[in-house]
Amino acid sequence: MKKLLVNIVGLALLLNLSATLSHADNQVWKIGHVRPTGSSIDKDIRGLTKEITKKTNGRLSFDVYPASKLGDYSVVQERCSFGEVEMYVGPFGTTIDRRLALPATPYLVNNWQEAKRVFAHDSLLMKKMAVFLEQQNIKLLGGWPVYFGGILKTKQPIEIKDPEINKKILLRVPPISSFRWTAKALGYTPYPITWVYARSGMESGMVEGLLGGGAEGYLDLSKLGKHYLAINDHFEH
Repeated sequence: MKKLLVNIVGLALLLNLSATLSHADNQVWKIGHVRPTGSSIDKDIRGLTKEITKKTNGRLSFDVYPASKLGDYSVVQERCSFGEVEMYVGPFGTTIDRRLALPATPYLVNNWQEAKRVFAHDSLLMKKMAVFLEQQNIKLLGGWPVYFGGILKTKQPIEIKDPEINKKILLRVPPISSFRWTAKALGYTPYPITWVYARSGMESGMVEGLLGGGAEGYLDLSKLGKHYLAINDHFEH
């Protein structure tokens, strides 16, 4: 059976699970995500999994792993592909297939109205993403819209409105080319590291800010970063 990647999933997921489990024994599935315990997505996932367990009469239950406890999102996606983890909610990992970086194209959408159209489940983009993921033995069920991207910094940069001026700030960016290009285009110096090392990078001073997330995603880092700049460079879905 193909493993499941959830990148808001709802009734369609419940129907699919009921169909696949109709003749199966009781199962316990792992589901991981990148946000802290108690975050909006964590609460939604726990509510969803309880509903699934109820709808399947207890045949399927879940262990929820928040805050990247199963590993960095790119690693968890691979584990999902291999069947070690049944479900995952988070960004697309591009280690195996760089085409999965398409949704992170800088300024692909400019507002929520455009995002609803471009990231709709039946849109051309999401249909393509589903095809790419099928090749990794992963079924894309839907998306959980979060935010537009921004930069969190430990200090206020100089001339934030002028991209031609070197800001002299080293920013952590995801190891995806589009984020490196965005940082450079805005006058920052990119330093590609995975999300699981973002906190330690800021705490140690290795980096002076983060790009690749948004306000909600940076919430648990607010004591480290004092300045937030909403650049709306990408849409997290």
